[in-house]
Amino acid sequence: MLDTWIESEDPKKEEATASANDDRLYRAMVEHTLERELLRRRGLRAHAQLGLRPDADAASITKASQRLRAHYDPDSYAQYGLKAVALATRIVTLLDESSGYMRDATPTRQAKTIRNQQGERARAFLRSTIERRCAEAIAHRDAGRIPDAIHGFEAVLEVDRHHEVAIRELKQLRDQSSAETRHGLWVSLVNALGRLRGWK
Repeated sequence: MLDTWIESEDPKKEEATASANDDRLYRAMVEHTLERELLRRRGLRAHAQLGLRPDADAASITKASQRLRAHYDPDSYAQYGLKAVALATRIVTLLDESSGYMRDATPTRQAKTIRNQQGERARAFLRSTIERRCAEAIAHRDAGRIPDAIHGFEAVLEVDRHHEVAIRELKQLRDQSSAETRHGLWVSLVNALGRLRGWK
């Protein structure tokens, strides 16, 4: 009877094959992850690419860009193959473009912020001036200086034609002034008639 020898596989060869299979699987997972990340980033605006607010300052832009570039550094993906390196390179390109765009826009945003602040200060000064003039006109009204009060409220409306207090007060003062004028005319007329009768 002949002995039958069954040649078993070399354990080292089996281990190498399993390791190669694991490497291929892991490489495919890395490539798939990078593909999904690249696809997601293509639809993002510059600030979202870097995970920042739209009004981020230059220091924040630089810090975020450096952190993300280090994470997607193509050299660190070399062990996963050329496709992984190519995908990481495209992601880094998007990051560089986004950080460049935000740096270019930063002076414009700063200038706009300064203009907004200057405009707000000017509006605040104008509001205080209007309220001061309105208060002066009310003081004239309370003191019985009706012509001065009317002039004051008219000055307020020249600056803010929708100022509710000035509109209301001016209408009342004009109505009052008109009534007083009519009353004065009647008194003058009566006095004149009285004098005429006395002359007769």
